[in-house]
Amino acid sequence: MTAWSYSSIKTFDQCPKKYFHLKVAKDVKDEGNEASIYGNEAHEAAENYIKHGTPIPDKYKIMRPVVETLAKFPGEKHTELKLGVKRSLTGFEPCGFFDKDVWYRGIVDLLIVDGWNAHMVDYKTGKNAKYDYMK
Repeated sequence: MTAWSYSSIKTFDQCPKKYFHLKVAKDVKDEGNEASIYGNEAHEAAENYIKHGTPIPDKYKIMRPVVETLAKFPGEKHTELKLGVKRSLTGFEPCGFFDKDVWYRGIVDLLIVDGWNAHMVDYKTGKNAKYDYMK
């Protein structure tokens, strides 16, 4: 079974043939591009700041105010939280991210749980993020 995710749906929407080769035939590996590499590094910088207090490199200084504010929120913080959902007799239910019957996968960049309150954060860098460090 092929699991769905936001990124796989976007890939299919962009180019069904690309989706087929990446996700079904698996005869092509996505090497990434400048924007996706920047985005992955920015996510890692935010995660390391939230988890370990590691300073955010100057290359990603544009995101410092946001990440510093998020780090001050009260509650238990979970970074890069991998979630899976499977179909069941009654609809859908949680399951492991890599379970064989997973129907949908998603990764929460940051989840902050404070009692009955929760904040779910999805970091976005955009296609032109390589210029962020110049601001």
